[in-house]
Amino acid sequence: MANPVEEIETGSETISNSSSSYDVFLSFKGEDTRYAFTGHLYYALCRKGIKTFMDSEDLRVGETTRPQLFQAIEESKVSIVVFSENYADSTWCLDELAKILECQGEKGQLVFPIFYKIEPSDVRHQRNSYRLAMAAHENKFGCYSEKVQKWKSALLGVSNITGYHLKEGFEFKFIQDIVCKAATKISPKQIPLEENVVGLQFRVAELKSLLDIESNKNTFMLGIIGTGGIGKTTLAKVFYNSICNEFEGACFISNVRKASNQDKGRIFLQQKILSDALGVQKIKLDSVEKGIHTIKANLSTKRVLIVLDDVDKIEQLKELAGGCDWFGLGSRIIVTTRDKHLLVAHQIRRIYEMEMMNDRESLELFCQNAFKMSTPARNYEDLSNRAIRYGKGLPLALKVIGSELIGKDLQVWESSLDKYEKNPHGDIQNILRISYDSLERNEKEIFLDIACFFNGQRLKYVKRILDGCDFYTDSGIKILVDKSLITIENGYLRMHDLTQDMGREIVKQEAPKESGERSRLWLCKDVLEVLTENRENSKTEGMKLDCYGEVNCCDDTLEKMMKLRVLIVHNASFSSKRIRLPNTLRLVDWKGYPSTSFPAAGFNPSKIAAFNLTCSSLVLKKPFQKFDQLTYMNFSYCQSITQFPSVSGAPNLRDLVLDGCKQLVKIHNSVGFLSKLVYLSASDCTQLRSFLPEIFLPSLEYLSFDLCKRLTHLPRLRENMDKLLKISVIHTAIRELPLSFASSLCGLEYLDMTNCKQLQCVFTGWFPKLRTLKIGGCSQLRKSLNVDTFFLLEYRLMSLHLSNASLSDDDLEKIMQMFPYLKDLIVSSNCFEKIPFKHSFFWTSLDVSYCLSLKYVLALPSSIQKVDARHCNSLRTYSSSTLWSQMRKEIKGLQIVMPKTQLPKWLDYCDSGGIPFLWARGRFPVMALVLEFGKMDYQDISLHLFIDDEHIYSQRPQRHSFALAEDHVLLCDLRLLFSDEEWKRLDVRLGHDNDWKAVQVKCEAGLNLRQWGVYVYKNETNMDDIQFPCPYYHEEEEEKSFLEAVTTSPSDEMEEETLAAVSSRKEEWSSPELSDDDSNHDNRSPGTCSLCCSALLSSFKKRLCCCKVRRARSISWWIVLWNQWRRRQRRLREEERNWEEERKMERDMRRQKESMANEAMQRDMEELLENIMVEEDQLKKERSETCESQREGRERGQIEEKEDMEEEESKRWRDRRQTIEETWIEERQQKAEKETCLSQREDIKMEEIEEVEDVEEDKSKRWREGKQKMEETWIEERRQKEVVEETWMGEFDWSVMKMEVETKRRREKMREKEEEWREKQLDVTRAISSHHAPFSPNLQIVVQNLKRLITVGEDSGLDNNHDYSSEWFPDRTILRHHDGEVEG
Repeated sequence: MANPVEEIETGSETISNSSSSYDVFLSFKGEDTRYAFTGHLYYALCRKGIKTFMDSEDLRVGETTRPQLFQAIEESKVSIVVFSENYADSTWCLDELAKILECQGEKGQLVFPIFYKIEPSDVRHQRNSYRLAMAAHENKFGCYSEKVQKWKSALLGVSNITGYHLKEGFEFKFIQDIVCKAATKISPKQIPLEENVVGLQFRVAELKSLLDIESNKNTFMLGIIGTGGIGKTTLAKVFYNSICNEFEGACFISNVRKASNQDKGRIFLQQKILSDALGVQKIKLDSVEKGIHTIKANLSTKRVLIVLDDVDKIEQLKELAGGCDWFGLGSRIIVTTRDKHLLVAHQIRRIYEMEMMNDRESLELFCQNAFKMSTPARNYEDLSNRAIRYGKGLPLALKVIGSELIGKDLQVWESSLDKYEKNPHGDIQNILRISYDSLERNEKEIFLDIACFFNGQRLKYVKRILDGCDFYTDSGIKILVDKSLITIENGYLRMHDLTQDMGREIVKQEAPKESGERSRLWLCKDVLEVLTENRENSKTEGMKLDCYGEVNCCDDTLEKMMKLRVLIVHNASFSSKRIRLPNTLRLVDWKGYPSTSFPAAGFNPSKIAAFNLTCSSLVLKKPFQKFDQLTYMNFSYCQSITQFPSVSGAPNLRDLVLDGCKQLVKIHNSVGFLSKLVYLSASDCTQLRSFLPEIFLPSLEYLSFDLCKRLTHLPRLRENMDKLLKISVIHTAIRELPLSFASSLCGLEYLDMTNCKQLQCVFTGWFPKLRTLKIGGCSQLRKSLNVDTFFLLEYRLMSLHLSNASLSDDDLEKIMQMFPYLKDLIVSSNCFEKIPFKHSFFWTSLDVSYCLSLKYVLALPSSIQKVDARHCNSLRTYSSSTLWSQMRKEIKGLQIVMPKTQLPKWLDYCDSGGIPFLWARGRFPVMALVLEFGKMDYQDISLHLFIDDEHIYSQRPQRHSFALAEDHVLLCDLRLLFSDEEWKRLDVRLGHDNDWKAVQVKCEAGLNLRQWGVYVYKNETNMDDIQFPCPYYHEEEEEKSFLEAVTTSPSDEMEEETLAAVSSRKEEWSSPELSDDDSNHDNRSPGTCSLCCSALLSSFKKRLCCCKVRRARSISWWIVLWNQWRRRQRRLREEERNWEEERKMERDMRRQKESMANEAMQRDMEELLENIMVEEDQLKKERSETCESQREGRERGQIEEKEDMEEEESKRWRDRRQTIEETWIEERQQKAEKETCLSQREDIKMEEIEEVEDVEEDKSKRWREGKQKMEETWIEERRQKEVVEETWMGEFDWSVMKMEVETKRRREKMREKEEEWREKQLDVTRAISSHHAPFSPNLQIVVQNLKRLITVGEDSGLDNNHDYSSEWFPDRTILRHHDGEVEG
């Protein structure tokens, strides 16, 4: 025998390692293929990383198969059977084959048969060598032995499986095909997960949609970012396990950050990628550069899945996954990191940002860790919710806190939560601090300042302050955002509470026990402690005091803080009014500053960046000092300021806020020439009469003097101001804009002069960039408001507000003609009666609320998305239909509010009361809601979407609000509630498992929702994926099966079983046995009585059972009748709806035709008038051309004749025009008469409809009365049946009792007769024995009869009144004779 194959490094398995499972089990004949085909196959499988079992020769000793082989087969995922020439000779091989076939049937094990240089038919039909081998086994074990039959079945079963057939040729390619197929069937090793995985199913579906897993045309990289502890790694593991089976190779590398920092860590990571993706266990690399080359060379043709978890440096990506071209088509590379900049720098465009868990997911995850179940334990609900509020949706915090509190009582829970709120948990802080430790010093200082002082502040405000602190704010904040330490929402800085706690804990660790030694102070007790100590402090850089009450400290306490740069004081009052401040300050944010002036002696904060001194007692008599870095000043609501001083010493000032300074009357001229001033607001300064005579503010972007009721004019402009500017002067006394605005204010883009009652003229020049104009409520402006008012405006005006301007129909029509690019038109509280039709692709919003005279809305373009028609109670039905028709156009972002009308029949679903509810699957349905509200206050309502009772939150809650009023209808596209990106995520949430999900739309509690309806956008929604009744309940099928059940007669077998149960006992009473010697006689009398009673009882029970069956069937038939009546009513309602819809369609078509006819007539009239005007123009032209000829004619004496001709021609034209006008007037009168006739016809039809409705109502009433009578009849029959049953039971009890008494009486009577006859027998016997008289034949007969009578008298039932002497005593005289002889 040849030497055994050398041990293969890549994973040879021996039978001793039987405890482990295998991927592949090889079944083969060793003598045929061990050192050839099977050996090469085994080697190829091991190189692929497939754990393969191949037995050794020393195992196959003896005739009995070792149990280790069977165990290996059971633990394998795939069995490969190599059928060779002599395979069937081995009983070992046949036993393995039978076991493989058994595992295939029981466990679904995959089987790959390989026919190595033999025909599959030889194995299937056992021919040639297989026939000889099986014949030998039959001779040895018996032809019909169980073992041989099992082997034959196994050969037949496995050979019928599609496999591989190798005849002759190159075996290497053949083996590679087998290995590739086995690799695809054997899933890569999945990553073990923790038990409590919550809320990741939807997120996995989102990742799949981002990566387009099914596509093999491209290679994609995806980045998952988020703060520490948010669940990036867990999501990556779950996603990896869900798709790893679809790739040729897969690799998950955990904690790249930590591994790469170790010795040769980067080389180890490269080796792991190659080992896992190629399935090769031992790969050696000398350098990182060689690893890069090896990865490119080996994985560029393979479809692989690679996950790099917790990457923190760009070099790691360049060395492990440098580009998509490193991997084969269809590969997917996933990177999790806390730094978004890494992904951008590596050109990873697909980025998934992890979000915090919602409240439902947080509660479930916490309870899984704290209680090992999905809901809180009893009495722990409030504490669980408190823990959820502390965790703020961070999975790490929820897991750590839940694990800490498991199994502890309520007191420990309360104490622990108190501790966590004051001192954050160490495990949570360590995870979160990893991102902080990776920052540079500049970013660390910015992060700590935000965590201690500026969380939730405006970004622009914070940037100016931090810039003044000599930080590189722009780049620093960008880095903090990329590392998920902070977020920016709507221009405000946001930081998670636990991240903020982490930053503040870092500051605490600077001096755990000494507050004065810390760089930043924010806790009230720490600040008060430092202030009361009144000693020099060289550590504190920032201090925030926010507490109510009086603070007692010395005047120079703050001055002794030599490094204090940030001072924030809110709501606290100081006992001293002469507080001295240090010169190192960059921010003074002191609400209610107690002093009337800044410190006089020595206060010169040369690097101050912001003064925020609202509600203070400052007077500001002296001009500001030289503050080159001062950019922000806010002195709002300082009621002592009367004059604002010079600010020439602050040339870099950008924001100046003086709102609410009621006593302010004058502002220094230097304010008007600040070259860098961007924002200037002096709203609600009621004493301010004029701002400045002249200004030049080239950087100004916003100017506001709202509610300055005495302000009469705006300043002149010295030079051109081209910067885009917004001006708001609401409710002021301004009469007109300065003339200089026309020539110098080219950048004006927004002008709001609402409720300027004295405004008489708006436009004195041309404003080419003006896009928004608000001049509603200007009562004096109406006198000059005409088309000429707007001729100087650029026609690209996009938003126009003309509320409460007394606009007429002509005014509105002219305005709409002037501005073809108008988007928003607000003309509420006006007097026009109709809205003319306007063809426009730009018009999107119309506000006509409180237009009490509005009647007609002829048509609206498809671009209109929002219509506010609140309190337009004069709207005609046709106008309401026009608004309803916008919904059928399937307009995106539709939002219409109008007075309540009847809901149209073409809605897909309508219901009364409740909340909008439907079922959906697949893609989220695009639909519009119809909500009709009853009594309610004037308010803005918010709509909230729920899917399977889970609240779906939006990042833009301001878009949820809709202004409504009582008895109004809201039409809104559901997409208004979400952004486009959020709507796509709804598709993923709904379609990730394709199950039906309940969709609800809820609004605030307490609102009276009368009706609601749904209209589905058919062009964007598959109607098969939306249902309004529950898809899991089919009413018609349920009803049909119920009717079959109640109407089917019971089977004979059921009746027999019922009757057998009712009459189970045949004898209820039994008579006592007679103590007689002749006991062999039949006891017929008692037996007959018992049978009669049993028969009576059985008959009664049968009748009672039948009565119950009939009653059950009658109830069933009542249910059937009730369902039939309901279906009939439903059909009637549907027919009525269809009829009304047809009638409405006819009316709409008629009105549409009339409208088209009117429009055509009007167009014809306009064309005719236009032709007349053209002809008149031509006539004038001819007259002008012939002017000289006319002068020549006058000289010749022909002037009078031509003048007469011209006069006649002019008269003829005037007559023709008058005729046309009269014709047009006549046609209008005919049209009015026609409309009158149509309205009369409609009234007649309405009367007919009302008659039909009355008839239907009578039918319905008769049906209800009939139903009520049937119910009363059924109740009466039921009552009568109960009376009959009670009577039956009473009669039955009486008859049974009577029979018992009669039987007892008869028995006593028979006993008496028996005793009497026995006494007679004894007397006769004694008489005969005493006289010894011979018996005559007649006497012997008498004696025998007496004996028989005594013996069977009771059994025969003799009658006491019957005379038996003639039958039993044939000759009475003989008896008397003998009696006489005896007596004698």
